[in-house]
Amino acid sequence: MRISKASSEIIRFRDLQYEYTRERALSYVAEAVLIFLMKHKVAAVFAVLFFAGLLIELNDSSECPNMPLQYGKNTTSTAVTSESLTVVSLNMAKEARLDRILEGIRRAVFFETADVWLLQEARPSVSEMADALGMHYIYAPADQFSDGSVSGLAILSRYPFERSNRTVLPRYNLRFNTRCRIALTAAIRHPAGEIRLVNVHLDTRITQRQRLLQVGSVVESESSSGQPVIIGGDFNTANVRWMWNVFPLPYVQSHTRAVRDMFVGKGFESPLDGAGTTFRLLGFPLHLDWIFPKHLKTVASGTERIDFSDHRAVWVTLTE
Repeated sequence: MRISKASSEIIRFRDLQYEYTRERALSYVAEAVLIFLMKHKVAAVFAVLFFAGLLIELNDSSECPNMPLQYGKNTTSTAVTSESLTVVSLNMAKEARLDRILEGIRRAVFFETADVWLLQEARPSVSEMADALGMHYIYAPADQFSDGSVSGLAILSRYPFERSNRTVLPRYNLRFNTRCRIALTAAIRHPAGEIRLVNVHLDTRITQRQRLLQVGSVVESESSSGQPVIIGGDFNTANVRWMWNVFPLPYVQSHTRAVRDMFVGKGFESPLDGAGTTFRLLGFPLHLDWIFPKHLKTVASGTERIDFSDHRAVWVTLTE
């Protein structure tokens, strides 16, 4: 079919008009985005992180440092015969000063009765905390920073440890600030028998599926045992869908429900259901910290504000 010269000119004019309109539209959008980001600093930060995450990938090939476990026994502690067991989980927010730590925890309702502490983002000075509380401790360094300092997981206990080990969890590239995630496992000699303890600290900017995979091997391993076990820590269960591990879409994925349902489905109790907020991000209430016992009965549970930490401590009192 032949097209007349006039028709050809009309088509060319429409194409030019479309290109002009599209360029103007893109210009307006770019200008609007720029004005929005200038007025809204939080959005600007997210935008920078988003594009930085698309362009660079840091630490994706680095391995978790193989640092040995550190142990400490308290030889002056007296025998404990209580049938109940109070377990506390607390993100230490890298606090290293013993005076601040003791001042913060001494105000807590569980301070006098706490038998086990599961600590995340703990510094090596956690050994001083254990000495002050008259407890045995195990410390597992997880991350070593550029200034040479380290941070990791710790378990403090009034009861002697039978054995312990460190397990490296699945590692995800978070584009920036990628961390080494581990599980610290120990068994304590309780008057009622041996009880296994697992302390975990999961990644922040991962999908719901990745979070379940990161902790799933621990849950599978411990749920197959017939002995009492307690898994607790900072699970970072923010109800956010992370795009490219950088850009957050709030309330699109429920990490809280998914993790809780996985544990309950394997026979664990979830005594902190309805306990409320344990962390706030830009004013948004989040429940990040959990304790899941199995083959034990919950007597009491709750959360407690700790001055030096940006997390609330969570605690449970258990019996057989």
